[in-house]
Amino acid sequence: MVYRRQGSGTFVKDNKLNYSLNDQSNFTQNLIEIGYLPCLKILSSKLISAPLSVANNLKIDKDDHVFKIKTIRSAFFSTEEINDNEIKPLCLSTSYFVERKCPKLSSLIYQTNSIYKLLKNQYNISPYRTKNIVEVSLSNREDSQYLNIKKNSPILISISLVKDSDESFFEYTVSRFSGEMVSFEISFPPIL
Repeated sequence: MVYRRQGSGTFVKDNKLNYSLNDQSNFTQNLIEIGYLPCLKILSSKLISAPLSVANNLKIDKDDHVFKIKTIRSAFFSTEEINDNEIKPLCLSTSYFVERKCPKLSSLIYQTNSIYKLLKNQYNISPYRTKNIVEVSLSNREDSQYLNIKKNSPILISISLVKDSDESFFEYTVSRFSGEMVSFEISFPPIL
């Protein structure tokens, strides 16, 4: 695909988004940096008792409450004119946030396009990833429905554990990316 930017020239757009995974990964900022505008659609948001696997990963009691938030993250290439078929669903995410760290998140989440910006502004949380596991799989029915891909299409799964500045875990997220739309770039901090 060829596109023009006034004052910059004509460019060829790569069909795959190169998504950066690092300790400061932020979906909204990552997309803006590569020339896309992010979209966030909340599918569900509820307060639940932490499932055992989530509690273990977040180092909390299984009776502690977490906000379970399911989202679709989409993007469109930032050209002057935008139509609905240019908006591409990229990932289906299920996130668990420790309730005591961010009370009322399930209602505030509907007022933002950037979860991390909301966490910073509302709760003074500066998130950073401590662990990111990447897996490859085939899409299931839910992936196919929300990501507009065929069943059994390749997907990349990113499982993230996130801490805040006081070194406590507050987020566990499983994101399922369309393997046909996204590639991951994994960067490491410099060795001092």
